[in-house]
Amino acid sequence: MYRKIVLAVCLLLMYRPWAIVAQETLTIGTVPTAAELSTYEKVDKVKKAKASPKAMAKGGYKLAEIDTENKLKWYVMGEDVLLKVFIPKGAEYTGWLVKDGETSFSLTTIPASTKNRYLLIAAKEGKATLILITNGATLQDEPIVLDAFQFEIGPQPDDTPVAPKDELAKLALADIKAGNGTIAQAIKYRDFLSTAADGNMEVFKTYGDFYTSLHDGAMKMVGSADVVLPSMRAKVSEILKAQLGGKMGDPFPPATQAKVVDTLKGIVKRLESLQ
Repeated sequence: MYRKIVLAVCLLLMYRPWAIVAQETLTIGTVPTAAELSTYEKVDKVKKAKASPKAMAKGGYKLAEIDTENKLKWYVMGEDVLLKVFIPKGAEYTGWLVKDGETSFSLTTIPASTKNRYLLIAAKEGKATLILITNGATLQDEPIVLDAFQFEIGPQPDDTPVAPKDELAKLALADIKAGNGTIAQAIKYRDFLSTAADGNMEVFKTYGDFYTSLHDGAMKMVGSADVVLPSMRAKVSEILKAQLGGKMGDPFPPATQAKVVDTLKGIVKRLESLQ
């Protein structure tokens, strides 16, 4: 469960449409032994964290800056009530969060920073102490504790963001929740399809010309369909093939060209709820 932070994203916290930057974790999470607990509880940063707990509602968050490029470990003392998302330096994060002092979720963008950071999101009610230490710290030496936090997570706010009704848009959000793309990429992909619908279909002589052009254009705009929004893009391909038919080497007649425009515009309309 703790091997990669990326797996933590799969908790799908409260089924919110998280929009997470592509990332590779720098940490290994683990449960401390009794001896390690005894040692860490004596460290000043841990004592101060436990003496001043941060109260948050579910969906609340805190940013932890990381001033080292070294590999890290994080330990959880008590119940693990946090979703931990690594944000590499130079990257931003967008997702549904509850800001301090607010009682409802809002689509929040955390700007890019020159430092590596962890976004600690309240996943469920409970209490926990989170400790970030340098990888390799041993019980024979003073643990190198970079930061420590004590959290007390309260109930979830009543207000929830409106989920899209269209199944295609829901697939996009499911991909985003799983860490396979962002809201920004979904919107860029939708805009790409809109532009394609307004293009000159007469340039395509075969079905293969059209499908290859669409595939390459989407790859250039948002990345590989195997990595970015894979479920939604697979469904889009399924819709196109069902509506248009034809084999890669078949001629691309005017009647089909007109049908492409209508089909693409229909797909774009179904994705309009993504904001």
